[in-house]
Amino acid sequence: MSIVDARLDKALKDPASDPELKVEISAYEPTDEEKDARSRVLRDFALGYQTMYRPRQEFNDLSLLQRDQVDSMAFNTYQPNNGEPAAGDTANSWRSNAIRPIERNKCISMAGHTAERLGFLRLQATDEDSTPNDDAAILMNGLLDWARYTYFPEEWWLHAVLQSEVSPACIIHQEYREVFRRQKTTRGKDGKWNYEDKLDEANSGFIGTIVPTDQIYIENIFEKDIQKQRFVIWRRVQSHDQLKAKYGSSKNWQYVRKGMQLLFNDANQGFYYAYDPNLRSELGEEVLYWSKDDGGLQLAIVNGVLMTEPDAKLVREDGLYPFAKWFYSWIRDNFFYGKSLSFSVSHDANIINTLYPVLVDGAILDTMKPMKYIGQDVIGSDVIIPGQTISLQDQNGKLEPVLPPLQTGNLLAAMSQVEKSLTETANTQILPKSRSTAYEMSVVEKDMQSQLAPFTSELIGASIQLTRLVLGDILQYCTIGDISAIKGAKSALKYKTFLVDIKGNKTRAKRRRIKFETLPKMDDSEKLKASYDLLEEQGGPNADTELIKADPKAIRKLKYSMIMSEDVLRPKSDALKFQENLATLDKVIALESSRPGLNNLEEVAKKLLYSTNPVTARDPEKFINKQQPGQMSPMDMIGKGMGSPGRQMTDVAPPASPEPPAIQERFNQG
Repeated sequence: MSIVDARLDKALKDPASDPELKVEISAYEPTDEEKDARSRVLRDFALGYQTMYRPRQEFNDLSLLQRDQVDSMAFNTYQPNNGEPAAGDTANSWRSNAIRPIERNKCISMAGHTAERLGFLRLQATDEDSTPNDDAAILMNGLLDWARYTYFPEEWWLHAVLQSEVSPACIIHQEYREVFRRQKTTRGKDGKWNYEDKLDEANSGFIGTIVPTDQIYIENIFEKDIQKQRFVIWRRVQSHDQLKAKYGSSKNWQYVRKGMQLLFNDANQGFYYAYDPNLRSELGEEVLYWSKDDGGLQLAIVNGVLMTEPDAKLVREDGLYPFAKWFYSWIRDNFFYGKSLSFSVSHDANIINTLYPVLVDGAILDTMKPMKYIGQDVIGSDVIIPGQTISLQDQNGKLEPVLPPLQTGNLLAAMSQVEKSLTETANTQILPKSRSTAYEMSVVEKDMQSQLAPFTSELIGASIQLTRLVLGDILQYCTIGDISAIKGAKSALKYKTFLVDIKGNKTRAKRRRIKFETLPKMDDSEKLKASYDLLEEQGGPNADTELIKADPKAIRKLKYSMIMSEDVLRPKSDALKFQENLATLDKVIALESSRPGLNNLEEVAKKLLYSTNPVTARDPEKFINKQQPGQMSPMDMIGKGMGSPGRQMTDVAPPASPEPPAIQERFNQG
């Protein structure tokens, strides 16, 4: 039940019609602005409610709510009464109710193939004149990596992909929040606890919530883009204590009653409480409302009581709804919801699950055949026991099977055809292990990508939406000063600092520390001196932790766009990249044997050999000796056929000390 449920409205107008729903008068007297805001939310909520519960031919004449429930039950291999026979039905209790978890297996396998295609995209930064700023791009990509590895574990991405496979849509609510909880610290002299508000790390930061499809209400089901909806409503039921912790400071919280909805009576223009039996005394209904009308509006209602200001603006500075939405498969042009993988394979799965029990029942009947006795004796079914000895008086009596031998050929052939149809609908076959060469692997991967293209294109669109939302949160919350850290009138504004693990092999540093602070305007000479000061603060050019300082105001002024490269649209697996590198290395060595000196074998070894192993990829210089005068380098020996990358080299001089780079000399000179 909900605040827009017709049963509550009927009980308000005629309390005697439904004695279960007790009605009480309320002391709540909202302002005209609060009445208008509340009426607006309820009006739009009713429209979204109709969209949720209206049957549609796109869902096989089910409503969105029913389609979501049916698809979820299919994924969870739901069976009435857990597949057990009805009590007392002895005649049919032997029959098999077994089903094959086809929908579940297909969804899990597909998620395993495609989960890595969902993630944050790389950014490029430009100024107002579209001039690239590579340093800012490195910084923002580092912050995106920090947000991902801190707040978005791998299981989150997997669950997001699975949600789109078992529901008409996967909807993500993304927000940055800081939650403080009251915690006990020390006891006072009177024996009572002292309390302090501390940041709740588990519920703070970049929080991405996978929202159940039946909790989101929209206006127009024929608009695919969630950002183009006139309004978005998130309705959910939470505990009263949790809602109190969230809205307890609101001036209207005092009017929220446990388990009761606040309703408006048009007859006498008054507000009343109606008991909601679905909420019980410990639950409450939270309705969150977003709209881009009138410059943006974001409201919250608990049990019918407005918790926010009636004209509260959107929290996000970028003006976006805090939602990303995608689905598994297209149904029709510009339709908000899609066809889940469970729905797509359900027709074939129903056929198999109709034939499968027949096959099991036939095997049981063929193994334990029902028999008929022809003769004068009377044999009860209770004496057909293994090892049992019985005596018969009729010498001509005989025992014969009632049914002919089991014929499974047609049954297995039908199931085989349905299995092929399932593979055509959702091909989740793994790559053949026999494929070893780079060309063969590329052909197989290309074929697999073609079959998965419709779903992976949706995941790319989802990645764009998630990247845009998290980028907005970073610019809005990570580049602002911490006012609570200011102590004294002359204290400078303190900004956040982030430590990011560096992925890839483009730098020797293992980590990157990003530090925001207000930087003064500098000329070229001052910038050069500041760069050396930064290098010294970092600990030299070979430090494990790379230091980046940036002015947050300058970062917020730049424009950021996502890079849609070939690696994003059609990424290659690590195994394929490894095989391609080794294949190129073999060709270079063969070419060097016929024409010595043509190739820079040291660079070839760095990029094609050492880059294939994460241990050597970070700093390949450590694994290559500097050539001494008159000495043949190991790579020259490989090029002349005197050695190979897979065989240990002998009679090689000990490594010489590497020559310091030019920047190292200037650093040493101060």
